[in-house]
Amino acid sequence: MAADRPPFHLAFPVTDLAATRAFMVEVLGCGVGRESERWIDFDLQGHQVTAHRVEAAEAVPATNPVSGHAIPVRHFGLVLSWEDWHALVERLRAAAVPFAVAPHIRFPGEPGEQATLFVVEPGGGNYIEFKAFRDPRRLFAREQVMDRRAHWEQVYRDKAPEAVSWFQPDPALSRQLIEATGIGTDAAVIDVGGGASRLVDCLLEAGYRDVSVLDIAPSALAHARKRLGEAAKAVSWIEADITRFAPPKRYALWHDRAVFHFLTEAQDRERYRQAVLEGLAPGGHLIIAAFALDGPTRCSGLDIVRYDSEGLQRVLGPAFRLRDSVHEIHHTPGGGEQKFGYHWFQRIS
Repeated sequence: MAADRPPFHLAFPVTDLAATRAFMVEVLGCGVGRESERWIDFDLQGHQVTAHRVEAAEAVPATNPVSGHAIPVRHFGLVLSWEDWHALVERLRAAAVPFAVAPHIRFPGEPGEQATLFVVEPGGGNYIEFKAFRDPRRLFAREQVMDRRAHWEQVYRDKAPEAVSWFQPDPALSRQLIEATGIGTDAAVIDVGGGASRLVDCLLEAGYRDVSVLDIAPSALAHARKRLGEAAKAVSWIEADITRFAPPKRYALWHDRAVFHFLTEAQDRERYRQAVLEGLAPGGHLIIAAFALDGPTRCSGLDIVRYDSEGLQRVLGPAFRLRDSVHEIHHTPGGGEQKFGYHWFQRIS
């Protein structure tokens, strides 16, 4: 700890002080300060954390999905150096300490690459996280740790649109759900993450006259414009990160088969939800296709979040009512299978 920074203090409840003492001292290497029959002060690398004995354990903690893991909301821990984190992993494994969240690296190769793990303090069931940043200067970075635009630009530089795993020669299920909404061909429609998708071709062929396609990667949009030729002039092409998108109008239908399941951070999902609330007219239709609960855990080298209709409903909130859910097994150009769920909501407030 830097000499010019004050030590942090944290108190946490336990039911077994002896078990907590053994874990904090023998496994985590903490020093011991003052103690009594009901509490112990531990020196956690210069920070004072105090275990207080209580009579009953607290309820099972709430969790939030982060990068495909159920992360306990109430936890504390330390940010270590990269080397110290890996040394700790070896020490925990040697001591046969079970991991609540196994050691793993988030955003490998990206500017915000970080390592993390969770253990459970046995005397009170408290979750402790140890993390490390490859570049410690990213600790308080406000923006998304990876450069989304650069990532997707690289994808479309390396592969043709027909070679990416999510390619569909005919987005049949999307077409069917859009038709089921009953919107007119003069209604405003936006395809979020549409990029090089062929849904825009289908919409134009069906007579829709107010179509927008949003994507973060200009190369993906360029592929679609080139494919459509003169017809591309009838489309509003929007290059934007959906978490920073300010809708220029109200849409009757918002379609997304590409973006939402890549939003692994709660703040990005909330920004997306706010964009939908700003951009979707009351009574409008929201169709989100996302990887199913038994679908892939990663795509295009990135972590994703898998959903069923209940999980999406929790994120979207009471302003939306589920109309239908349909499942699909998508066959990738490489011959693999990906399980998707298509979820149709309607805005009711």
